[in-house]
Amino acid sequence: MAKRRKQRAGAGSGWRFALRRPARLFMVAAASIAVLAAGYELTTGAGSKIVSDSLSELKGATANLLGLTVQDVTVSGRQYTTAHEILDAIDVGRGDPITKVDPVAARQRVMALDWVRSASVMRLYPDTIHVSIEEHEPLAIWRNGEKTSLIDERGAVVSDLSVRSFPHLPMVVGSGAGEAAEAFLAELERRPAIAERVHASLRIGERRWSLRLDNGVIVHLPEDGIGRALDELVGINETEGLIDRDVAVVDMRLPDRVTVLPGREGQKDGVSKAATDVRGANT
Repeated sequence: MAKRRKQRAGAGSGWRFALRRPARLFMVAAASIAVLAAGYELTTGAGSKIVSDSLSELKGATANLLGLTVQDVTVSGRQYTTAHEILDAIDVGRGDPITKVDPVAARQRVMALDWVRSASVMRLYPDTIHVSIEEHEPLAIWRNGEKTSLIDERGAVVSDLSVRSFPHLPMVVGSGAGEAAEAFLAELERRPAIAERVHASLRIGERRWSLRLDNGVIVHLPEDGIGRALDELVGINETEGLIDRDVAVVDMRLPDRVTVLPGREGQKDGVSKAATDVRGANT
């Protein structure tokens, strides 16, 4: 099963982190904007909307006069979210007054992006907007009825549009599979001899799992004791080559036996429809 790695993608985006104005100018600008903000907060009554609009215009004009305009946008934590998506979300262009960016409103728009789990937006005077994001880490592809989605380790749907970009991820199928996927896939990953043969993991009745292997064999796992059953399947397969034989179903739901249903060729040759207690041959 492919390992999933995180990487910081802020570097290489072409956005620089730079402060190029004198510190004294910064202090003057900060003081001016603080006064304007205080005026806004103190404004009440019927004319507050007009006054607030005027104050916004005044703040923008003051920022331009003092050179407090956006020259750089820096981003940290970006891997799957595109630069264009972030720029559209913060709604700022080079040369805009830095006071135009409302960090709270901009953060809410960034948080609405598919891949973003958490975010912060800061104005770094005199000329930089910094966006820090934490993204969802893709865990699996979840198929539920006619809908196919990309989910993270918490079972949350990340996107319905990015599935084709992650063909290496395991697939889980059925109602409730998304929420239960993390723990189950961790069990599979600890047994690579089986995990690498799994085409899809099927959630049955929101209480147990079955495996569809790459050769079409179905393995029914018990509701409890999944780890034990997977270890036993590994052992039987190592000694008997079970999952590569002409079998259709390996049923491990009962604690005291493994039931095997033969494949098409076995049924044609008159083999019993069910050969039970394969476990006994391995003990």
